[in-house]
Amino acid sequence: STQDGCKQTCACLLPPEMASATCRNIQLEEVPQWLDFVAACFAAKGTPREYFKRHVDQDPYFLPSQVVVRVSDDDDPSSPYLSTARYFLRQGRSARPELNHSLTMACIGEVCTHPQHRQEGHAKHVLEHLLSLATDANLDVALLHTSQPHLQGYYSKFGFKLLTYNGYFNMTISKPSPIVDTQPHASWQPEDVSNLSAADIACMQRLHADRTEKFTLTISRSTEYWSTWVAAEMAMPNRQVFLLKGDTMHGYAIVQHNPDQPGFRLLEFMTDDVANAEIYFKQLCSLIAELHTVQWPLKMNVVAGMLPFFSDDIEIERVPNSGWMIRSLKVDECTTEKLIAVEGCYGLLLPLDAF
Repeated sequence: STQDGCKQTCACLLPPEMASATCRNIQLEEVPQWLDFVAACFAAKGTPREYFKRHVDQDPYFLPSQVVVRVSDDDDPSSPYLSTARYFLRQGRSARPELNHSLTMACIGEVCTHPQHRQEGHAKHVLEHLLSLATDANLDVALLHTSQPHLQGYYSKFGFKLLTYNGYFNMTISKPSPIVDTQPHASWQPEDVSNLSAADIACMQRLHADRTEKFTLTISRSTEYWSTWVAAEMAMPNRQVFLLKGDTMHGYAIVQHNPDQPGFRLLEFMTDDVANAEIYFKQLCSLIAELHTVQWPLKMNVVAGMLPFFSDDIEIERVPNSGWMIRSLKVDECTTEKLIAVEGCYGLLLPLDAF
């Protein structure tokens, strides 16, 4: 078994007192203890425990069997954790027709090792065990994110490849000139997440699905996922939802602004009126500047491919390396190279789906 393999190979990697270290899943009653461990490992980065708790509480697909821990003694339930990782089960889309545009994804996160036991090979065993579990569960691909080049090199040893066609735009937006020609028959309205109706959510779900239909490696959102994960992410502090409404809803946008940081981040921008998308975007920028009393030009970070237009009067700096890496779990059916070799294609669009 995978666990037996871990036991046989780790003896040469560990000090004598940890020669029995092995990997296992957690039980449901262990979740609070596991959250304490993850929060302690990430404490130096300032990531609070609540962040990881939200990843459990608001994930409709969470199961303890998706969490792997490495412990010094598998026979002792109280044995402290040495290292851990989990995968978030997600349904995704692919631009590859042979995959019927559907992918089941193991999105890997919460990868960490106790500070006193780093450089001992624990993370390697945890990741191998986790990938084995995802493969046994018949999932299609594994996805993870790291912005650190040395970690990208580390994960490449497990078969992960960097997605180079996705990235970010740092945009400098000048104050729009007044539009005197044909005005779209819709306008932006700030909306509190708690006031969003079921009809609003249904429209947002439709807009997101329609906009991302032709994107590759994009996470699909079920109604349950919208009402749990997406709702919680929209309600995070410093995030604002805008609805584009006329006779019906024609779009929505989600903007993040941290007062202690310059600029804004456009997490999502969806509209079914693509012909007027540039006008709508500039109107949104004007509303944001007014609400936050900021000076022009406006600085905004946008995921590549989020905006369905290009504008000559918006200065764009492209950041090509988004840090997302992927690996096929079914190499006989579709190799990692085939997954990422989609010409002229944007993908991921992960800000609210990020893990």
